[in-house]
Amino acid sequence: MPFTVASLQFLRGLARHNAKPWFEAHRAEFETEVQQPMRALIEDMDVRFTGFAPEMTGDPKRSMFRIYRDIRFSKDKSPYKTHAACWFRHRDADHRVGSEAEGGSAGLYFTSSPATRSWAVVSGCRRVPVSTGCAKRSRKISRSS
Repeated sequence: MPFTVASLQFLRGLARHNAKPWFEAHRAEFETEVQQPMRALIEDMDVRFTGFAPEMTGDPKRSMFRIYRDIRFSKDKSPYKTHAACWFRHRDADHRVGSEAEGGSAGLYFTSSPATRSWAVVSGCRRVPVSTGCAKRSRKISRSS
C-alpha cells in the first residue's frame, strides 16, 4: 500500500489542527493512510536492501518513528509531528538513533511530508567498521513533491 494523496491530505490537516481532539477523531485515517503505507515501505525496502545493501535492515515495528512529539523542553507545544519518518539501520549498529545510541549508529533516514520527501544517509558509527558499508559522511537527497 503506497502513500497516496489521502496520506498527504491527512498530514496537511494535522498541520492545520495539531491538537489531540482532531487527531483522535482522525486516528483511523492516520492508521490507514500514513501508518500502514510506512510499514509497507519498510517491509519492501528491507527486502530490496538484500540485493544491493544487505547490511541495511528495517523492521516495521522498530523502524517507524512515532507521531507524537516530545514537547517537554520545546516552546512549540504542538503534540504531533506533521511528517512520517522511518529509520533503516546498519545491522551492526545500535538499534537506537542519534544521541540515544550507545556506541554510535548508522543508517538511512526517510521522511515524507506534504512539502517534501527526503532520504538521508546518516553516519555516526564508532563500532561499525567503514569496510562493512558504513559511510563516513552524511548526505541528504531531497525531492519536492
